[in-house]
Amino acid sequence: MLDYEAARQGNENRTSAADMLRLYTLLHKGEIFTPFQCQTALPILLRQHDKELLMFANPAQKAAHKTGGLSDIAHDAGILYGENRTLIFAVLVTAPSDAQCIALLQELSPQVMALL
Repeated sequence: MLDYEAARQGNENRTSAADMLRLYTLLHKGEIFTPFQCQTALPILLRQHDKELLMFANPAQKAAHKTGGLSDIAHDAGILYGENRTLIFAVLVTAPSDAQCIALLQELSPQVMALL
């Protein structure tokens, strides 16, 4: 992403929901980095301020997650910590505009929160 020279050569960074699920599952288990790195990464992700996407229905929900996007894509992925279960999630959407991407994720928000 944002490596314009690589993009000109046809090499784009790509990811998928499956990639994100694997990343956050391994992070949750403490198996992707060293234990110290995992213990450092999770508190950083827990301080995510952007609650506009999947956290929209319940901004107070404890979540170690990361949002992002460009003009026609948006994502929210991470770990939701419920009282009775932990949920690893990854939702990546594309739409003609940023506003439509946000609306799609907000529409899914209550359904995701209901899984806890």
